[in-house]
Amino acid sequence: VHLNTTMKLWRSSHKTTSDIVNARDNGVYMTNIAHLISLTADNLIVECGGVGKLVNEITVPGKPSVETYDPVIDFEKAFQLVELLTSIVDTVVFCSVLNFSPVEAHRS
Repeated sequence: VHLNTTMKLWRSSHKTTSDIVNARDNGVYMTNIAHLISLTADNLIVECGGVGKLVNEITVPGKPSVETYDPVIDFEKAFQLVELLTSIVDTVVFCSVLNFSPVEAHRS
């Protein structure tokens, strides 16, 4: 099931998003979503040419970066993905009372 579809179903439910996110049956699902967001954000940064190139494009659009990585994805598409990830984080992670330290430990 597509994540956006699942989130729309949650929003149209009579339960609060917090109740749904924190339901016992959704614990593994929420942890997997947090892990997916973490990996996707890392990959997005790499595909844009690295942190330096991404920050350079945000602060001084169009100015060449000193880094030599060529971006695989253009910045507009990257920012669209960041916007989608932010929406998911707002809905899932900030409403959750789950402990995300296993995700953090795995990423370290």
